[in-house]
Amino acid sequence: MSARFGEDQLWSMLDGAVIGGLGGMVNYLREKSPREWGKFLVAFLTSAFAGMLTQLVAGWLNADVRLQFALAGIAGYLGVKLLDDVAGRMRRLVNGSLDALEKTVSSDIKKVEGKK
Repeated sequence: MSARFGEDQLWSMLDGAVIGGLGGMVNYLREKSPREWGKFLVAFLTSAFAGMLTQLVAGWLNADVRLQFALAGIAGYLGVKLLDDVAGRMRRLVNGSLDALEKTVSSDIKKVEGKK
């Protein structure tokens, strides 16, 4: 992939977004929950974004075009769920880090107060 962003990369991004969006649409239609246009639109856009990013990374790694499309579709299908899972893991990681920091700071304060 060249350093210059050209028309080929733009079409590749668009292809990845469409395939990812279709993967997200399949995932949304398989759910048993009531259909809402707002949720559908968010799921489609999130999946399209995930598919586009996956297509770009796979293209950068010089993967076969068929593999790029397959990965974009899988990323689109997993888009919203994967994003929610990653966000939950990051939230737990940050909260755990903050709890550990709070314990460390409070124990350091107690040590300083004990020396006075």
